[in-house]
Amino acid sequence: MEPSSNLSWRKDCHSYNDYAVAFSPDRFHKLVTRFCGMKYVRKEDDNRDINTVIDELTSFRLSAKSVNEKDISSFIRHCCSVITPDLGQLSIKCCLLLSYMICRSEVDLDSNLLIQLVKYLTYFVTKFDKWAYPDILQALKAALTGRGGRLPLEVLDDLVTTETGLLHRILFDSESDIMARKSALQCVGAVCLRCEPYMEDFYASQCLNIFLSVLKTRFPKADEFMQCKLLSIALEGIHEVTSNTKTAHGSILGELLAALKAYSFFGRDDPSVHMPTCLQPVHMGPDVPPSLVNPAPPPRPQKKQTKKKTRTRKIRSELTASDDEGGGGDTETISRNSCVDPLPWRQLSESESDYSDTETAAGVTSKYQTFQRRVRQYSLTTLCTVIKASMKRLIFGYWASFFPTGPDDVAGTLAAVLKDETSSRVKTSALAAVAAFLDRSKSALLVATERESSSTTPFTPFSVLLGNMIKELHNTLLTVIKTESSHLTLTQAVKCLSTLINNSPYQKLRPGLLSKSVKLLRPYLSHKDTNIRVAALTSMGAMVTIHAPLIEVSHILLPPTAQENVLEGDSTKSSGEGNSRSSGANSLPSTPPSLSAVDSQAKSRSKGSKDAEVMWLIKTCSRCIFSSSAGATLQLPIRLEALQVLSCLVAGYLPLIRSSLHYLTNIIVEALADADPSVQLHGAKTAESLGRSINKHFQQQELSREGDDSTFSLDEALTFWSCLLSGPLVQALQNSSNSQLRATCCLCLANIGGQVFERIETNQQIVCITMLLGLTSDPEIIVRDAAIRATGVFVLYPCQRLDVSFVADTANAALLSMKDESTPVQIRASWVMANVTDALVLNMASDDFPSFAKSFSDVLLLRLIDVATEACYGDDKMKYNGVRALGNLLKYLQPHTLERRSMSQLIESSVNLLVKWLSQGVMKVRWNASYALGSLLQNDYIVSASAPWLEQVHDGLGLAMKTCKNFKVRINSVQAIQMAATRSKYGSPELFSRIWKNVVEAMNESTNAEDFTDYKHISSLSHQLSKAILHLTSLIESDDLVLLRAVLFGKENTIKSFLEKSPENLDRKVCLSHLNSLEKKGLDAEKLSVVNSLTSILAATDTEVEDEKSLKSTFKPSYD
Repeated sequence: MEPSSNLSWRKDCHSYNDYAVAFSPDRFHKLVTRFCGMKYVRKEDDNRDINTVIDELTSFRLSAKSVNEKDISSFIRHCCSVITPDLGQLSIKCCLLLSYMICRSEVDLDSNLLIQLVKYLTYFVTKFDKWAYPDILQALKAALTGRGGRLPLEVLDDLVTTETGLLHRILFDSESDIMARKSALQCVGAVCLRCEPYMEDFYASQCLNIFLSVLKTRFPKADEFMQCKLLSIALEGIHEVTSNTKTAHGSILGELLAALKAYSFFGRDDPSVHMPTCLQPVHMGPDVPPSLVNPAPPPRPQKKQTKKKTRTRKIRSELTASDDEGGGGDTETISRNSCVDPLPWRQLSESESDYSDTETAAGVTSKYQTFQRRVRQYSLTTLCTVIKASMKRLIFGYWASFFPTGPDDVAGTLAAVLKDETSSRVKTSALAAVAAFLDRSKSALLVATERESSSTTPFTPFSVLLGNMIKELHNTLLTVIKTESSHLTLTQAVKCLSTLINNSPYQKLRPGLLSKSVKLLRPYLSHKDTNIRVAALTSMGAMVTIHAPLIEVSHILLPPTAQENVLEGDSTKSSGEGNSRSSGANSLPSTPPSLSAVDSQAKSRSKGSKDAEVMWLIKTCSRCIFSSSAGATLQLPIRLEALQVLSCLVAGYLPLIRSSLHYLTNIIVEALADADPSVQLHGAKTAESLGRSINKHFQQQELSREGDDSTFSLDEALTFWSCLLSGPLVQALQNSSNSQLRATCCLCLANIGGQVFERIETNQQIVCITMLLGLTSDPEIIVRDAAIRATGVFVLYPCQRLDVSFVADTANAALLSMKDESTPVQIRASWVMANVTDALVLNMASDDFPSFAKSFSDVLLLRLIDVATEACYGDDKMKYNGVRALGNLLKYLQPHTLERRSMSQLIESSVNLLVKWLSQGVMKVRWNASYALGSLLQNDYIVSASAPWLEQVHDGLGLAMKTCKNFKVRINSVQAIQMAATRSKYGSPELFSRIWKNVVEAMNESTNAEDFTDYKHISSLSHQLSKAILHLTSLIESDDLVLLRAVLFGKENTIKSFLEKSPENLDRKVCLSHLNSLEKKGLDAEKLSVVNSLTSILAATDTEVEDEKSLKSTFKPSYD
């Protein structure tokens, strides 16, 4: 069939927007009904009627809100039955109307109708000549848009399969018209658009291969503009596939990255740059299995006859409009924690209306350059998508292809794009790709370092190359920030620098990079553009977070006068290393002074004057939070970001903020009293971060048993908390309209610390306790969770755990919260209940314990046992807290409580439960169960040789120490056995000999570690087993010797080898003394041989091992 010489009707169909009339639902319905009444007849009048109906339907201005989907579906269904290829131009006209209807009405085609329409249009393609392909394919594109995943496998086979698929044949047929190629490529792109469900990975990879082939092909009949359009469509298709599936591109990742890299320089040909057809990954990190480096292509899915449900979807409007849509705005607020994002696809293209007058050569050149820039931008945006969709350890192997390793290696890398590109949009997309490379790469960059300038080795290690990449990226981004005028691109550049700072190991690099960055970014902290200001604050937050405390950052944060004093007091020894430094207040020597010098300088400044100089970053954040000029308003993102920077600063650099503590406290107080709820919330988070940092400092000081207040004094902490508790924090706790604020304030109170809480005023202590106990019944889940956690922290404070009333109130609150409807609150309550039992056990060592035990309610104690038992059957997180609580309660039980009825039965059931969870469940539950059984064995009031469950306890511990895969459980089990201080707690001679046998067998199994991470625990296990042997030896009685003979037979060398590694000489002497006393009791020959055997083992090891300090076990119970 040949086209008519007069094709004005085709122009009319395409220009319906110019002549469309107002939509009339009734008229439209009548026309569709009239059309559906026509039958398959080939009379001239019938064709004329069909043509008239199509013309009238085309004239309507359709929209998704006005049209009836049933009318559209009926028209499409009848069209597939009545309109046949033999109608010629009328058939093509109908295809254009179908495209118009589907796009404008956004109709939801059910699966059967979709399959019918796709097969119908595919049949049209096979029956018409090539001149009609573009119009038919436009209708096919409209039908496929966003519906590719709903097509059956055989239809996808016919469309996109390489070599045999219809669209592939049209694309790469040497006789195909260029417009037909473009329409076919658009159809492939329409299949790849996001939909639910998405198509199988096999067909996604087939589409990717088509797009990649287009990128590698120069079509002979395409001019420069059409070639750019084809490239743009292919790049957008790759973007869609890789953003919707994470594995389809795995087998062609190297080729794909090579193509995207090449088109990042499209139109900017540099003969010195070599662009390979396939990039090969460099081994730059942890071992990657070959199957991940070059994974096999996805297998072809088996065809199944499945009936798919109809889903309602929102389809893109105006799909038949021009491919080049208008650009979007230039400003967009960027969130703090997000990676730099590329521009949306709808904002990538630039309108062609600006180039409508292109008759001159200059106009044509300008338009072509715009098309080239668009290809570069599409390529970089797609590169960003591919990076995000790929595994980080795979992408890391391609870093060397995209980043320079030195100043002379910039050509052909993303750094060249950032430095030489003239289009701000292209540069923004390149920044997004760089940020995608950098995001979550901290573990890979940890090996980076810098080579000393004096080194002349011919081989450059990989770690040095990586360090050079980081340095060049820094320099490139700083250059972009200096020279860029577009606010959007500048914002993206600063955000990209923040991502680089977040992931770089500055502790292994020579100082200077951060100093130059801060010097450049400080002016932007007061920039008029909100996004730039927020991005600059984000970079500051990243700087004070990364590897804190960092020496270079400490000098950056100090005021200029303090820097000069510190630098003069600690002069540098190294020079001439070729490491240039920035001049000014933030410049540093090549070898910075020690952090202790910085701390001592901060201390002298804080004590030297009352008005010590406040850190410049704190002052800057204060100006960002509170406007200094009357009538000026600050954007909320700036205020929140500044508060987040302060939170990061106080978490890592507590020594440096000492002189600014009063100033910082005022900022927090004003933020808590601010009218904006978000500012109040972030102010509370800053207070929480500062409180946590102070509390952590005092905890470390207590562990090291140092009373030095050179870093932070208790009086300063007391002043800070007294200021908060005098009003603003309490008012925030009572803010009934902001649940997140109340929860954060509860977490803030949990960081007071026992030393500070003991010294604050009594009325403030009462307020804290009263508020927290009241908030445990708050209507909001997050508030209840935070409040009950804070009470669980308070109950372990030395000044509070002896308060019977507070301990009882906390226990009752925990028991009540255990019945909460929220599972997280129940888990938190179980943790608090376990902390209450910890407090009970800790009180046993106090001189006031008798009065405490007498005052503490037995009824409440029994309730705690019952609830802890119930928790052992709950969620795993509740279970290990319940097991911990149960062990503490069994250790705490006193004689007056044991006199109660049915107490022995309760104890027996609790012990059976602990033994059960020692042998099954998650490892933390088993670990806590072994520790709980050790606590049980320490209670002299309930453990005796006649206890019916004693044998079960020791057998369970023996089995765990021999067979458990987790070495922590083994070690805790061995430690638990040693908790029995008297011989009676080991039961009969038969049980005692079994315990001996279990320990000896555990020695033989102590080196059998299935997990590589357990090898570091072997020495600890061996040490504990040696201690157990010595402890058991010190308790041997004469009745035990007969049965021990069989246990020791042939095991002397094993025991001796373990004891040789243990430095417990004092215990050996105790054991030898005990054995000598047994020998003097007149033993028979059999028993005497056992004593002599043990004596020879201990005597031999005693002479070989010097007296050393006992090793401390690295395994102590740690909770929360």
